[in-house]
Amino acid sequence: MRYIHILILILLTLTPAVANVLENDNSKAVILAYQHIGEPEHQQTNLSTELFDTHIEEITNGDYNVLPLSQIVDALKSKTPLPPRTIAITFDGVFQSAYDNAIKKLIQNDIPFTLFISSESTEIPSQLDWRTLRKIAKSDNASFGIMPANYEHISQLSKNEAARLINKSRTAFKEHMNTEATLFSYPYGEISNTLLEISKEQGFTAAFGLHSGPAHSASDMLALPRFAMTTQYADIDRFRMITNTAPLPTIDIEPQNWQLSQPLDQIGFTVPQSLEDNISDLSCHVSNQSKPRMEILGNRVEIIPHIPITDERTRLNCTLPVQNDGDEKQWRWLGMLFHTPQDTTPQMDELQ
Repeated sequence: MRYIHILILILLTLTPAVANVLENDNSKAVILAYQHIGEPEHQQTNLSTELFDTHIEEITNGDYNVLPLSQIVDALKSKTPLPPRTIAITFDGVFQSAYDNAIKKLIQNDIPFTLFISSESTEIPSQLDWRTLRKIAKSDNASFGIMPANYEHISQLSKNEAARLINKSRTAFKEHMNTEATLFSYPYGEISNTLLEISKEQGFTAAFGLHSGPAHSASDMLALPRFAMTTQYADIDRFRMITNTAPLPTIDIEPQNWQLSQPLDQIGFTVPQSLEDNISDLSCHVSNQSKPRMEILGNRVEIIPHIPITDERTRLNCTLPVQNDGDEKQWRWLGMLFHTPQDTTPQMDELQ
């Protein structure tokens, strides 16, 4: 009986850690999104060259598994296990600064990467032309996806116009790169139900936003998250933290459309029952606001923003500490990006 008692004590000690392991944890990856490299005049979308170099050094010297984006998508769809710290590197736009200060270094260090191309941007002097893109394509580590022909807030356009811009970019990509585009990036990371319909109708294998969090086997393959890598949010400590994040799977998300037609005063979702005992440790933040109020009933979470959300772009990030045996802190992470159509005419330079 003494040994049975000891065994029960051991099992009780291990229970919190076991309960914190989910099926999705075995097949997950963190996708990083870069834009400008070494162009401080573009404050919101730039990463300094020095910080990017620290990322390269961390990847090459650390225990990272960098895979082509399409290989990660295939693994997620088939629920194939992936090693810890599996990551993908992507670029929205094909800026000359990214080529000079980042892409050449990735090629030299044999690190896979994916470029998302807006076809008409290839005619802008600050971005790469098709000739240079074909040169990059000769690298075994280079892969490509597309964005609409014009990088703009296509979620605010009619369905027909948004589809036309995507089709225009797909046609140009096939003409110049001699292959079909199967991966798509939503401009500004803005996802709407209409754009999800277009992505499905277009037959994309996967599509990507800019809401934070790891992609995992239960993710919507047409709304995969990525962490935006900018100088403000990409120092080496944060790089190490986000590349080690775990999924926070959710269902029954409200609102169902991240494009808002009226002020948003409540956000809700349900987490797996196995996380119910830990859900009181959940922390959520709404951008440009004080910490929201949260109501938790079982494994259902309701978030009440301090002020109803009406801004053009508002991020929600929720994190939950992971119970594990290691010394390194790990977090489950869920991100959402809400956006409200504005009356102002969008400008290309918002990205550039």
